[in-house]
Amino acid sequence: MPYIEIFSGKVSNLKVIPEYQKKFFNKSIFKFRFKLMRAAILLVLFCLNLSFVSFAAVWPDDVNVQADGAIVIEAETGTVLYEKNSHERYFPASITKLLTALIIVERCNLDDTLTFSYNAVHNVESGSSSAGFLVGDTVTVKDALYAMLLQSANEAANALAEHCSGSIEEFAGLMNEKAAELNCTDSHFENPSGLNNPEHYTTASDFAIISRAALSNPTVFEIASSVAYHLPPYKAAPEGFDIYNHHGMIRRSNPNFYEYAVGGKTGYTMLAGNTLVTYGIKDNMSLITVVLNGHKTHYSDTKALMEFGFNKFDKIEVDDSNTDKQSIDIRFIQDSENSIPSLISPPSHKIVLPKDAQVSDVTHRVNFEPTLRDEKNIIANIEYMYGDRQVGYSPLYINADIKTELVDTDVSIASPSSPYKNVTKASDASFSVKFTKFMIKYGFYFIMGLIIAVIIIIILIIIRLVISYKEAKELAFLREERRKRRIMYGWSKERIDLSEHSRKKRGRRNFFESKKNND
Repeated sequence: MPYIEIFSGKVSNLKVIPEYQKKFFNKSIFKFRFKLMRAAILLVLFCLNLSFVSFAAVWPDDVNVQADGAIVIEAETGTVLYEKNSHERYFPASITKLLTALIIVERCNLDDTLTFSYNAVHNVESGSSSAGFLVGDTVTVKDALYAMLLQSANEAANALAEHCSGSIEEFAGLMNEKAAELNCTDSHFENPSGLNNPEHYTTASDFAIISRAALSNPTVFEIASSVAYHLPPYKAAPEGFDIYNHHGMIRRSNPNFYEYAVGGKTGYTMLAGNTLVTYGIKDNMSLITVVLNGHKTHYSDTKALMEFGFNKFDKIEVDDSNTDKQSIDIRFIQDSENSIPSLISPPSHKIVLPKDAQVSDVTHRVNFEPTLRDEKNIIANIEYMYGDRQVGYSPLYINADIKTELVDTDVSIASPSSPYKNVTKASDASFSVKFTKFMIKYGFYFIMGLIIAVIIIIILIIIRLVISYKEAKELAFLREERRKRRIMYGWSKERIDLSEHSRKKRGRRNFFESKKNND
């Protein structure tokens, strides 16, 4: 308690003892600690809010790849599981031959016979892969395909190109047409074998699409997954010649053997580095990996990508009820006088999701691209999305036996200028249904967060009330001490009351508040 020393009834000295300063110091420290606590609580609430916003599982990406470019996709759905520099251009080397094989199988009879020309045999780089065919040798298209994909014979690729198109240059045109048909926009091809050419390039993303198309073809897949093949006799091999697949991951005697790898294609040039396409199967998952510009780590990179895909993802079969596909609202305007038959899609389809994801997190959109596929007029593709990633699709087609291609003039689709039409799930149509689904899935976390938030608010209110009470108590104490000092100075009661009234009226602050502002 402050005191005033009085001698002989007179005020000889007025001392405000250190308790006043101590109280003010303690009060400031308390307020400072309260501000720190409030900042910590706000930080906790912010983090809690972020945890509620980020409900969907994060897309995995924990795989180490040494090659400059790489990608792994799920073969059936085309879902991209991981990619590294997937849109950067690289030289493909001999994996080019998968595209060559696809075009040959689609356009040529496997039992046809072809003859090796001088240009086919000699228009190759010295020391490059060869099966030893000479000018004038004749083999079937099938034998040449095996020689090209297993032995990586460049002269076989040239001979197949000439047989199909008449020249290597014409065949290169077909390769670029096929790439464009597959929507591969960052690739360009100049020869059927993949030998060095500055205008012969691709990307991991594009070649994953090409590999998927090629290995979806049963004939190409059968050849690319063969471990060995016996070529019939030709000039350099009068008794025939046994060739073996260069892909080390499918050969049990090779140290790079991988039990889930079933096929693919190797490639290498000094400029391209190691390139590798691999097809792997485990349980119900089929993966395709592409490695570009590898640094002698193409096999370890491929194994890492395969293990990543098999261990981190699941392929799930879903039906209409699980995805609310019946809620999709599609409207068509018939330009012609004929009415459009009913629209149908497969009753079930597959999607690929991270193992800790939920099917209920998947939404869908409609991509209107009328086309003819498998003698069915595809009106649109229903694309299933997990966040911004496409994880599967289902074609929507006309339920009729139509053998002609549907073009834009046949059907006009009432949709925005963009080919994509955003589609919400049926659960989004009703707020109550949406909220019910949300509570079923995240109810525990929501309620716990709400309880924590209420508790924190109550604590803050209590703290504020305690501080207000302490401030009011100290203010009353200071006023009483000021009143005592004025009495000691000889102020009358009326003068003291008038001063206090004037102070309140003018809204002046008390002594310590003024001191705080000055500090």
